[in-house]
Amino acid sequence: MSSRGARADSLWVGPQIFAGVLVLALVGALAIGPTRQLIEQRRRVAETAQALQHARTQTKRLDTRIERLNDPDFLEQRARESLGLVRPGEQAYIVMPRSKASERGEGRKAPQKAHRTETRRPLDQPSLLGEFLTFIGVS
Repeated sequence: MSSRGARADSLWVGPQIFAGVLVLALVGALAIGPTRQLIEQRRRVAETAQALQHARTQTKRLDTRIERLNDPDFLEQRARESLGLVRPGEQAYIVMPRSKASERGEGRKAPQKAHRTETRRPLDQPSLLGEFLTFIGVS
C-alpha cells in the first residue's frame, strides 16, 4: 500500500507542475500586449520630448532674431553690409583685396571694376532703408 500511495502522490505532482506552467504561460501571453503598448508609448514620449526641445530651441533662435530686427542699428548695419546702402551725403568705397601679382612686386594691373553698379536716386526719393523702416513701422 505504501508503494501505491507513493505512486499516487507522484502522479499528482506532474499535473500540478503542468497546471502551474500553463497558468504562467497564460499570464505571460496576456502581458505581452500591454507590455508592447507600454514600450511604444515610451518611445513616442521620447520622440515628442525631443521634438519639443527642438521647437524650444527654434523659438529661442527666432525670438533673438525678432529682437535684432526691431533694433534700428542692426537694420542699418545689415543694409550697409548686404545691400551696400549709404546715408545721404556718404560715399561707398569698395576695397579690393591685393592681387598675387602686386604681392610679388610685379607691375600694377589696371584697376578692376566693382562687381555691382551704383545707381543714383533723386534726392526727393527716400532711401531703401528709409522705406523699409517706414514699412515695418519704426519711423
